[in-house]
Amino acid sequence: IASLTVTSQTGCTGSDTQLVSVTPVPVASFNASPNPACRWDVVHFTDNSSSSSAIISHHWNFGDPISGAANISTATNPSHQYNTSGNFNVQLIILAANGCSDTVTNVIIIRSNPVAVVAPTFSTCLHDSVLISAGGGLSCQWIPNLYIGNANNCTTHVSPPGNFTYNVIVTDINGCKDTASTNIIVHPLPPVNAGNNVSICNGGNVSLNATGANLYSWNTIPPGTPFNGNPFNVSPTTTTSYVVQGTDNNSCSAFDTVVVTVHQNPTPTISGTDTVCIGKNTTLCASNALFFSWNPGGATSQCITVSPTANTTYTVTVTDANNQTTLATVTVASKGINISITNSNPLTINCGSAATVSTVVTGSTTGKNYTWS
Repeated sequence: IASLTVTSQTGCTGSDTQLVSVTPVPVASFNASPNPACRWDVVHFTDNSSSSSAIISHHWNFGDPISGAANISTATNPSHQYNTSGNFNVQLIILAANGCSDTVTNVIIIRSNPVAVVAPTFSTCLHDSVLISAGGGLSCQWIPNLYIGNANNCTTHVSPPGNFTYNVIVTDINGCKDTASTNIIVHPLPPVNAGNNVSICNGGNVSLNATGANLYSWNTIPPGTPFNGNPFNVSPTTTTSYVVQGTDNNSCSAFDTVVVTVHQNPTPTISGTDTVCIGKNTTLCASNALFFSWNPGGATSQCITVSPTANTTYTVTVTDANNQTTLATVTVASKGINISITNSNPLTINCGSAATVSTVVTGSTTGKNYTWS
């Protein structure tokens, strides 16, 4: 209650009273989350103001004039995205229904984001892996989590089945983030072809010629001494598998194998009597083959019948099912005697008389018997 007393110059007084009503002032208050925040984060503001009468208006100034019209809001609980780092003075003015107002200002801290660093491309070969690495922060997360060793390591291996893109989120010590991406280029393997399997005769050789790449390295299975180059001349004595590694201009390699089958030469034998009397014959037979060619004579049968008049060497060329050829020889000894009568012919003998018949024998005469008739 307010009272007023008035005194005049003559000493007269007068007084009056009046009831005065005092309305409490509202108290502006708010909080922000997150605070501190990172650049590009959206900060949410919550009004915590109090008033004895209804609050009828809010006026926010986010202290971010470069955001234009977005710097001002009349919402009760607004949000604001800060696109630059620094300290921002956020002001809230509230107006109560009783006409009273209040103002509060708080500082919002916006931190700088890290700069994610990663190479724009990595190259690898199909079925191989490549080591990728990102920097600029404290931790990393690779997206998507596919064909990757550990998606939460800044350095990790990846092996996608084809060209692929990974995004990496780099986070610093303050929890602020940045994102970068890299492309994985996957080169196909060269179409290395060692050629068709081949067969050779024992003692023969073959030239192995691979295709489909730029550089070649040959070896045996199991490994022996490698040979770098193409073609590769080989002369194995037993059936052998060879592997070739072909490398293209992208340093991608592929393998192929070829088998060289070695056919062993046939081992023919000749059976039959190797000694024959003059005028007689003997049969010679070759074996262990499919085709036969005799010399002399040119016969192509497995067996031949011969009657040499002198010691004669017979050679047979045999060919097996693998077209392998080998020679075999046998010498047939011809033995016998020739008898001739040296007397005149005809021989005249008088009755009651005797005559001597003389002969000449050539050849072996040991152990010979003579029969006359």
